[in-house]
Amino acid sequence: MDIKVKTAVIIISTLLIGIIVGFMGSRLIMHGRMKFIDDKPLSARFHKSLMRIIRPTEQQGDTVGVLLDSYTERFDSINQGHRLEMESLIDSLYYELLPLLNEKQQKRLTQRKKTMSRKQKEMQRKRGERRKKRSGP
Repeated sequence: MDIKVKTAVIIISTLLIGIIVGFMGSRLIMHGRMKFIDDKPLSARFHKSLMRIIRPTEQQGDTVGVLLDSYTERFDSINQGHRLEMESLIDSLYYELLPLLNEKQQKRLTQRKKTMSRKQKEMQRKRGERRKKRSGP
């Protein structure tokens, strides 16, 4: 092998190793960060964080917990209503937007909507599986 070929092989090998190491390193970092993301509903995380901030005494614990629980139910209700309103608003936007677009644009928008719907269902499925694992058999 001539020196130019050897040099090219070494440079390309070094670049490939760097790409692989960089990819694996970023995956490890993201995996470490993802451990801290709680998949509990927002209201439950809010409840937990307020209890951690307040640190109620034994006498206050039950009363504060019950009060936060009552608000947690309201938060869940509002959150669910908000989610449904957003879905309805997006549907209305698509309905009004489609007639303004050409065929390619309509196809891309429709595909985007299908993709987002599929991703949302997949997230809900994964969230349910994680909850089942945590709750045990």
